[in-house]
Amino acid sequence: IKHVKETCTPLDFFSWHSYYNTAETLPASYYVREYLNSHGFKDTESHLNEWNPVWQTAGRGTAHHGAEVAAMILGIQKAPLDLCLFQHILMIYDARYNAGTYCALFEPYTGKPFHPYYVLAAFNFLYNLGTEIETVCNTEGVYAVAASNGKKTAIMAVNVSGEDTELNIEGID
Repeated sequence: IKHVKETCTPLDFFSWHSYYNTAETLPASYYVREYLNSHGFKDTESHLNEWNPVWQTAGRGTAHHGAEVAAMILGIQKAPLDLCLFQHILMIYDARYNAGTYCALFEPYTGKPFHPYYVLAAFNFLYNLGTEIETVCNTEGVYAVAASNGKKTAIMAVNVSGEDTELNIEGID
């Protein structure tokens, strides 16, 4: 960044990766934005273009891994990121079928979908509704996103806080 600034080299985007859980990755998105801004790169886009919370939090393909993927997807909707979705594909690493050690979505030997696969299918339903509805989560580790197409409304919520929490839904049927 220092060299880029000193040489007046244009910096269109800053690409970064994370393999940590949601509680560590989302604050990192704010750090990256603040770091770029403080060095004069306020118009430089922040691209989280490779992520997968499995390595530090749970075994690949488990229900907990699915919950962490859901938390990331919902949490990044409000994070200061300019790109974490490219051509309607979330940049989770790795989504290739039969990719072996790093595939987050499929068991490499059987091809059976892991829990995160179903998380992406659920989020796709929200995405296709089209219009995000405001959600407020005031408990750390709880994330929610709601959407509507004017006829149908849906909400997706996840709790990775480790604590029981109450869910209140107001303002929609």
